[in-house]
Amino acid sequence: MSDEHRRSSTTDFDIECLPPSVQTLYQVMLGINPEFSIQQWLEQKADEDLRLIEHDLERERIHLAQKIHRIDQLSNRTKKEVVELPLGQKNLFDCFDLSETMAHLRQRHEIQDDEDFAHPASVFLNLMQDEGADDPLLAITAQKILVLAEARKDKIEPWVTTEELFKILGKQEISEKECEEAIDYLIMSHQLFEIEEDCFVAED
Repeated sequence: MSDEHRRSSTTDFDIECLPPSVQTLYQVMLGINPEFSIQQWLEQKADEDLRLIEHDLERERIHLAQKIHRIDQLSNRTKKEVVELPLGQKNLFDCFDLSETMAHLRQRHEIQDDEDFAHPASVFLNLMQDEGADDPLLAITAQKILVLAEARKDKIEPWVTTEELFKILGKQEISEKECEEAIDYLIMSHQLFEIEEDCFVAED
């Protein structure tokens, strides 16, 4: 590379200090356009990437805002479903032989102070056996599926189908995709078992 081309005409940095691939690109572009400026090219690429990042961040912000709204709706609806019972009466946890995960959820809910909860839906994160799991919507959906599956244990047909779950949870504004993700999580964590195609039973 000649001395006159070692430095871009519009930059102060030495082209030979750049990675080999960039040097090759520079030489190729000079062959196409003798006025090619690597500094202008880098600035253009940086501007393009920044616009793409800005677009992706805005899209993610909207997605998270919608997800938070969904979580608020689900947690508020769930709180309305929780009814305080007089002493001596059984609640849902006592009526069904729920798994240790569900029992643990009840214990944590009874003993933990309100100030410990950053969000009402955080109580459902106790369902997640994976300590790294932090998706409240997944936890809420998994909890609802477990309750439905547990309620079927003593029935003639002690299983719940995917179609039933889609129908019931769909009325609560839970999408089929979210339902499938929760089913997959419960199966992987051995809390739910698929005995036949699209037929599930809770852990004994």
